[in-house]
Formats: sequence, C-alpha cells, structure tokens
Amino acid sequence: MPTAPISMRKLKEILRLKYDCKLSHRKIANSLSISPSIVSKYACKSAELGITCWPLDEKWDDHSLQRAFFKTKPRLKGFSIPDWLLVQQELRPKTMTLLLLWQEYKERHEEGFYSYTHFCRQYKAWLKCQKTVHATKP
Repeated sequence: MPTAPISMRKLKEILRLKYDCKLSHRKIANSLSISPSIVSKYACKSAELGITCWPLDEKWDDHSLQRAFFKTKPRLKGFSIPDWLLVQQELRPKTMTLLLLWQEYKERHEEGFYSYTHFCRQYKAWLKCQKTVHATKP
C-alpha cells in the first residue's frame, strides 16, 4: 500500500537538512519522524531534478516543487458500466459463464473496463438488489 506524500514543509526540511546541514538520511528521518527510506526517496528525486544545494534556486517555489515531487496520475475517463440485465439474460445457457461475458465486455470497452473480480462483485451486488425488489401479491 503506497504511503501518503509528505507535506511541503517536510520536503523543504529534508532538502535543507541534507544540503545545508549535511546530515545523514537516518538523522534527517529521526529529526522529522519519518522513515529513512522516505528521506532517500526524496533525496534521490531531488538529485534527479538537479537540486543539490540550499537555499533553493528561485525557480523552485512551492508550486514547482509540488509539480516535480508530487505528480498525480492522470485520471481515467471512467469505466463502461455493463448492462447487468443483459448479462443476466446471457447467463441463462449452461455453457455461458461470467468469465466469458467479462471477456466480451473487456473487448468491447478497451478504453476503460472493470477487472474480472470487480465485474463479478458488481454483478452480484446488482443481482442482490434485484432479488429484494419483488412485487407482493395482494
């Protein structure tokens, strides 16, 4: 499970302690109450970006540091939601399985599709809702 990114204050403090005070990663980690591997991660990234001294150059304001160190992944447009009623109808023959239907769904929606596990989970959740909606006889 990935850890949450550190604050901008801690990032600047890592850079200051590393390049101004010349402390080891372990000492920096102890002083900031973070793991040494986190310090190493940001120290390596700073070296890749050409940051090797303190104080930082004028080009490294908070906004540019944010963009360089905390890149966000582009968000997918979304997943195509299957027609669960059609899935249920296509499952009637004994030779048809959810795996086969998922493979067809995946081929039709290459730009964004559910994983097989999520597809099954969503179908079962939909099915459960359908079972609870029964018309009562007077």
